[in-house]
Amino acid sequence: MAVTNLDTLGLANDVIIRTGAGVPTDGASGTGAGVDGPGSIYIDVTAKVMYVNTGTKAIPAWTPAGAGGGSSVLEVRNETGGALAANDLVYISGWDETNAKPLVTKADADVAGSRAEFVCRGAIANNANGVVFGTFRSAANLNTNAATVGDPVHLSITAAGWVLTAPAGAGATQQIVGRVAVKSTTVGVIEFNLRDLVSIGTNEIQDGALAASAAGRALIATGYFDETKVDDAFVAGAVDGADIIKIGSIGDDRMVSSLVKEPGRIAVGRADFAGAATPAITVTIGAAVYTEADAEDFPNGIWTNGASGNDGAVSLAAAINGDTRNSGGPSYAAVVLTDTVFVFALAVGTAGNVSIVVSAGEPASVENLIGGAAAAVKQIVTIQHVVTALEVAVAGTAPEVLIPLPFDPTFFSWQVYDSTGGIYATELTARGTVVVASSPVPAYFRLANNGAADVQAGDIIRLIAVE
Repeated sequence: MAVTNLDTLGLANDVIIRTGAGVPTDGASGTGAGVDGPGSIYIDVTAKVMYVNTGTKAIPAWTPAGAGGGSSVLEVRNETGGALAANDLVYISGWDETNAKPLVTKADADVAGSRAEFVCRGAIANNANGVVFGTFRSAANLNTNAATVGDPVHLSITAAGWVLTAPAGAGATQQIVGRVAVKSTTVGVIEFNLRDLVSIGTNEIQDGALAASAAGRALIATGYFDETKVDDAFVAGAVDGADIIKIGSIGDDRMVSSLVKEPGRIAVGRADFAGAATPAITVTIGAAVYTEADAEDFPNGIWTNGASGNDGAVSLAAAINGDTRNSGGPSYAAVVLTDTVFVFALAVGTAGNVSIVVSAGEPASVENLIGGAAAAVKQIVTIQHVVTALEVAVAGTAPEVLIPLPFDPTFFSWQVYDSTGGIYATELTARGTVVVASSPVPAYFRLANNGAADVQAGDIIRLIAVE
């Protein structure tokens, strides 16, 4: 072993141990080219990093092998357009194939995808190689006086910087990059550690991440949404081809549902005689046939015409009421008023439009049995909706108010009040076109504000709908 000079130590097999200030360079003209064989060691006394020649004697390639007081060392290249300084926080942003080094860029808390991965222990010039670390202890030259020993140090919204207070913006990443080791205005120390947890900002949540319920998606905290947040959250969509302008004001809206029993209604019809009925005519009610004959036989539906319209009406009513052909009892009931027979379906809920037919050419007219309805349980909802500015003030769009309904209503009524509770008397003619639609499901009430006096923000719509 021979000592050639104070900063170089030569060993057997061309293995050289040398020191220097700064990062060694690779290649045929690099550090130790033609002298330092494979396995030679270079120690950067500035950054306190050791490198090993993993190339050849002619063309050395220096690879970091130790990080002094830090760890997770990586040799990188700076092509950011400016120098990187000690304590700058960076992340891997690309690759330089010519120099076979990863590229780094300054980390930034409010830029998506630019969280800090490493910290610079020393300066790295532009278009130069250098080393970065996952952990290390800074020099004692920082101002950490605003914190307490052990407090977290955060990535800043200023590129490459660190701060003692987490950034508060909704789009900012809250990343802890180290802890305060020494509290001081001039000789403060930070223990950098880029392996801590990260709280992401809104700029790093992918579109659609919370658009639908699915396994693994976060639940929104109870009570988080108020009216403003809901209005901001909903975007324009389409129902039945019409624009939806953010259905908001959920905090002020109300819906009450109740169930009522519909007892049902019987169907009613009539037959009028203009004079004495022609012999042998028939009056058919649904499937029941009532025939005129010389002798009455009411249980079998036989009646007589008599000398006048009243005579025929009285006899026909008696045949309807006395008919026993349907399981021993009549299906219909009849009442006579002069020349008219009013017919009632005895079964509650008999559907409307049960036919009454008189054989052709007779002096009679009929109206079918109508108005029957079955007994049922009906749902009634009353809804209050407070109109928002977003529903009535969208530039270039005919605004609409849409209120979802739980069913396709058979009846509905509505009214509009101003923000003080005063009623608008002309809403049906001046406030726009009302549509209640059931396609697509669910049904909805839509007020298209194309009238002479559109609804205003703060107006109250009250709606009652019956199933």
